[in-house]
Amino acid sequence: MRRGICSGVAYDVAGLLSGSWLTLKGGTEQVIVASLTYSAAGQKLREEHGNGVVTTYLYEPETQRLTGIKTERPAGHASGARVLQDLRYEYDPVGNVLSVRNDAEETRFLAQPESGAGEHVRL
Repeated sequence: MRRGICSGVAYDVAGLLSGSWLTLKGGTEQVIVASLTYSAAGQKLREEHGNGVVTTYLYEPETQRLTGIKTERPAGHASGARVLQDLRYEYDPVGNVLSVRNDAEETRFLAQPESGAGEHVRL
C-alpha cells in the first residue's frame, strides 16, 4: 500500500492483463478493468471497465492494423446508452497513420484551423 492506495492486477495464462482494481485508504475495492478479450494473436478485442463502459477494437484482417476503437455505455447503463468515442484510423500502404476521425462527434469547422474533438485530423 502506497499513500493509502492499494492496487492490483490479474493476468491470464498467456500473461495478458485480465483485470485491475484499486482500493483507496478506508474505501472499498473499485474495479477499473472488469474483463478483457483478446484475439488468438494477442490483440485486445474488447475491454469492459468497472463502470460498465465497454471498448471494442477492430483490426484489418490482412495486416492486423488497428482500424477502430469504439467506447460506449451499453443499453441498460445507469447513465444511459451512448457512444463516447468511435475512432477510425486510415493508413498508407507502408503502415503510417494518415488520418484519425471520431465518428461519435459531429464535425465542426472553426474560423481558425485547429484540431479538436469531432474533427477529421490528417497527419
